[in-house]
Amino acid sequence: MCIDYKKVTISSPIANNSGESINTRPAPVCNRAYSMKDFAKYLEQNFRGSHPDIIYFSSIIFKGMERLLKEGKSIKIDDFGTFSVSLQYKNISATKTTKAHQIVEVKKVLLKTSKQLKYSLNNGEFKLRK
Repeated sequence: MCIDYKKVTISSPIANNSGESINTRPAPVCNRAYSMKDFAKYLEQNFRGSHPDIIYFSSIIFKGMERLLKEGKSIKIDDFGTFSVSLQYKNISATKTTKAHQIVEVKKVLLKTSKQLKYSLNNGEFKLRK
């Protein structure tokens, strides 16, 4: 297993520790995101369990996570990270029947990764793709 990456140009060069100007940064090469079915198939092939069972239990877990996030709760999964939401105001323009006002909406769903997950990923292999 390794993380494939490429070099991408950044608009504003930054200085590294020795004062040299750097105008690239590493970015992961990701061909596509895994769908739930693809992910279940991956789990079935690499771990124990049947495809229907994995789909069933995964959907229960993710629906439960969604419900807790909708309640404004954070979800801490040991050795993985903590999921939470950030909020923002959205301006609503006045219409003939309503005044201008603001509503609250979810800005982002956040994942603060655990130190263990970062350590595990950083101890993996990295491969530059050209």
